[in-house]
Amino acid sequence: MREYRILADERSAEDLSDLFLEKGALAASLEDADADSTDEAPLYGEPGLEPETCAWPRSIISVLTADDCHFKNLLDDCVKELGCEAPELLSVSDVEDQDWVRITQAQFQPSHVSPRLWIVPSWSEPPVADALNVRLDPGVAFGTGSHPTTRLCLNWLDENIKSADRVLDYGCGTGILAIGAKKLGAAEVCGTLRPLRRPATTPFEMMSKLSSGCRPTCLRAHSQSWSPTFWPIR
Repeated sequence: MREYRILADERSAEDLSDLFLEKGALAASLEDADADSTDEAPLYGEPGLEPETCAWPRSIISVLTADDCHFKNLLDDCVKELGCEAPELLSVSDVEDQDWVRITQAQFQPSHVSPRLWIVPSWSEPPVADALNVRLDPGVAFGTGSHPTTRLCLNWLDENIKSADRVLDYGCGTGILAIGAKKLGAAEVCGTLRPLRRPATTPFEMMSKLSSGCRPTCLRAHSQSWSPTFWPIR
């Protein structure tokens, strides 16, 4: 594989990036060419405050292609189709093919998140076999145990959960707080997720991370704005 880095202006950077992907590039990403300098420009996409142009005044597009790609031809085609100014080619480098799955997995090791709880990826052995180990793989959803807010919640649960408690994990993501609460002895836990979003966990995946004898049921609750899906675990 090869990586090409080109310098484009904000008027064409995003369209060029999209067109590279449409025409067969393996990946394309944008970054601020003036990052870490006095000319660095912040670019935020907060809801309701989306920028008109999703690029910087001087944007670097990093394009990853297969070895047999004729990048000059690809670039010329994209520039011609968009009718934009030809960007400057900054660099070309070979990218060694690697076991990307193994490299990604190596970044996530078992994590001791509270006095009794460990978060352990499926590819690792629990460091403490008799601890309360939650098998959880990192993904796109929030809740792998690495963020300070998640750790604070899990530590609070570890210190305060009682056997008669019922716990609602409102917006559960991976389900880590619901799973942790059940592992720590809660009588009943319930996870909710916004509808129409691909769940990071399902009732049955959640159950697989818990002890046997638990039974998931699915309910619906209604509000004016949206209807969360409830996954009680008893």
